[in-house]
Amino acid sequence: MSTDNLYQAPASEVAEPPTSGELTEPQKRPVSDGWRWIADGFGLFKTGIGVWIGMIIVYSILIMIVAIIPLVNFFTALIVPIFMGGFMVAARNSDISGGPSFGDLFAGFKEQTGNLVLLGLIQLGMYVVLMIISFALMFIVGGSEMASTMDSMGDPTRAPAMGIGMALVFLVMLAIFIPLMMAIWFSPALVILNGLGPWTAFTTSFKGCLKNILPFLWYGIIAFILCIIASIPIFLGFLVLGPVLTASMYTGYKAIFLEH
Repeated sequence: MSTDNLYQAPASEVAEPPTSGELTEPQKRPVSDGWRWIADGFGLFKTGIGVWIGMIIVYSILIMIVAIIPLVNFFTALIVPIFMGGFMVAARNSDISGGPSFGDLFAGFKEQTGNLVLLGLIQLGMYVVLMIISFALMFIVGGSEMASTMDSMGDPTRAPAMGIGMALVFLVMLAIFIPLMMAIWFSPALVILNGLGPWTAFTTSFKGCLKNILPFLWYGIIAFILCIIASIPIFLGFLVLGPVLTASMYTGYKAIFLEH
């Protein structure tokens, strides 16, 4: 005999909204993930090739227009994180909904706009500090280089030492710039997809990149090679590579920060 309650209302399954995973502590990934993030980014690109290419073209045109207008170009640093947030929404929709829509590009103007603008302000402030340090070092080293050049005119043995100061300036700048890029890389995704505050997103992005230095090194080598290839046909390859690398920021974020 059936034990089912004939008077019980039939249960219906309620579809859960699609999600790509819960935010967790940054996870250490294998070196091979450096290539996988790009390959998965290409997979997301294929879910809406025309939409992705259209978004990257419109984004590039808008940024160029803003960048060449005096005074207005100051706001470039503030709107880039907003658009990057839109790209991250497009990548998420490509991942869990089967494809992006062109309107995703402007999602950052509707969601977490204030935090994304603050993100841009923090980035701008960091860039300004980096430039100040750079100019100060170049001024200090440049003065000593000039003196060294005058002294070495009658002493050929000192010639090999010329330029070492400038090389040190470059290394110091690189040592500052790399951590800055690590803090920036995942921050738009963490803000718009997880609602983190700007500074928390910065520090979380930095921790995630720091834990995955080797995968990122492999990622950078592959991306550099692909950029060379993409630039050969008068840079037309970037119509594909641009969206793929942008989507790969999401796939890297998903692999490092989301619980699977």
